[in-house]
Amino acid sequence: KSIIDHSITNSRSSASAARTALSSLDVYIAGLPDSDITKANLYIKGKLNELAACGETTTDLIDNLFKGYSKAKDHAFTQWLQRIKDDWTDRREEINPNGLAFMERVENYYKDRKNAGDWMKLSDDQATILALQTKLQNVTTKDKKDKKGKKGKKGKKSDKENREPYEKPAWKKKAPKDGEKQKKEVDGKTYHWCIHHKEWTVHSSSECRKKSDGKDKAEKEKKKKSEKKNKVENLTLKVLQTIAEHVDQGAGTDSESCCSP
Repeated sequence: KSIIDHSITNSRSSASAARTALSSLDVYIAGLPDSDITKANLYIKGKLNELAACGETTTDLIDNLFKGYSKAKDHAFTQWLQRIKDDWTDRREEINPNGLAFMERVENYYKDRKNAGDWMKLSDDQATILALQTKLQNVTTKDKKDKKGKKGKKGKKSDKENREPYEKPAWKKKAPKDGEKQKKEVDGKTYHWCIHHKEWTVHSSSECRKKSDGKDKAEKEKKKKSEKKNKVENLTLKVLQTIAEHVDQGAGTDSESCCSP
C-alpha cells in the first residue's frame, strides 16, 4: 500500500509541475534565443506527454499557447497570431482543444518566415527607433567620457607642476601705495602694476589678457554644454516622436481591422 501511495504522490507532483510549466509558457518563450517556435513546441509536447503519463489532461491549453506564442520577438508573427486569437475569441474560428493542429500551423508560419529571412527582422519604424536610440546612447556615453577625461586631466600633474615651485621676489607682490607710479624699472626691465594679476608684470593692466581669457573660456564652456544638451534633447525628441507615430499607426491598423467585416 505504501508503494501505491508513493506512486500516486509522485504522479500528482509531476502533473502539477507540468501544469505549472504550461501556464508559464510566456516566461519560457520570452527567454528563448531567437524565439525558436520549433523548440517551444517540443517543450510543450513534452509537458503534455508528462500529463498524459499521469493519466491527466489540460483544459486551458489554447489560452496558454496564445499567451506563450505572443512573447515571440517577431512583430509580423504576433500581429498574425492576434488576428487568429480575435477570430477564435469571437467564435469565427474553431481550434481543437488538444492544440496539436494549431501548434503545427504556428510552427509552419514560423518556418516560412525563417526560411525567407524575415524572422525577427526589424520593421522600418523599429530600425529607425533603434538607430536613434543608439545615436542618443553614443552622445550620452561620449559626454560622460569627456567629463571623466576632464577630471583625469585635472587630477594629473604635469612635469612642470612637479618641479620645485618658483618663488617670486617679494617686491613683485608689493602693490604701489596711493599716489605712487604704476610703472617702474628693475634690472633694466620695465614693470607695470597689473590689477588683474595683483603683481608687477611686463604688461600693463590694459594689455592684460587674463580677465578677457577667463571670460571667453567660461562663455565657450557654457556654449559647449548648451549645444550638447540641445543635441541630446533633440535626439530624445526624435525617438519619442518616432515611437508615437509608430503607436498611432498601430492603433489605426487595429481599429480598421476591428471595424472590417
